[in-house]
Amino acid sequence: GSVSVSAKGLYTSGSYAHFHPIRFVSGSWFDPQEMNRDGVVLDMELAWKLFGGYELQGMSVYVNGVPVQVSGVARPPELRIEQEICGKAPMIWLSADLMERLGIEPRFTCVEAVLPDPVTHFAAQQLNTALGAGENTAEIVENTGRFRFLSCLKTFLDPSDRVVRTSRVSYPYWENAARVGESRCGLLAFILVLLLLFPALVCIFWLFHGLALLRRGLRSWLRKRK
Repeated sequence: GSVSVSAKGLYTSGSYAHFHPIRFVSGSWFDPQEMNRDGVVLDMELAWKLFGGYELQGMSVYVNGVPVQVSGVARPPELRIEQEICGKAPMIWLSADLMERLGIEPRFTCVEAVLPDPVTHFAAQQLNTALGAGENTAEIVENTGRFRFLSCLKTFLDPSDRVVRTSRVSYPYWENAARVGESRCGLLAFILVLLLLFPALVCIFWLFHGLALLRRGLRSWLRKRK
């Protein structure tokens, strides 16, 4: 027998595995420069549905009727929010080159890059200009300092970017998870401000109270001197 399973496909290129480290149950990531460049990576659910196991290196699967080799079996996303956003559909990772050889033209929806940023927001502004992000055909997300305390607090105090969407861009699951994380960190930052506000007000009160007592004592001492 044979088993046919519909799965969510994610085609990648370049250094995807460096941006999104994947934990493997067996095997490894496919390398476009090596012999396993036509390999695919299955998640645990898809591997179990197809083969009933996880040690599958070198096994063959058919993608759109074309045989390809399994190079590895990956664990599902580690974070719970990522698991919720990904859904329960099994997943397969393929290379863009393999997609072309299968007769499917890959259309990338997300590009990630590490860029020099000698001046704050310089790299993001350059990409905005190059991609025409202002026309709602692309959206730039800068990760530098994204989860710093002040950035998260600003996200909580000004939630318009999270609530109001005018762009037609669809986010990948990891970006959606990051945005949920920003919202949660913003709430935690606001709670932290509230928790620090009370002791700060108490310290300020006692500081001014102490200064008032010092001033009163100084005046009393000056009167006695006179």
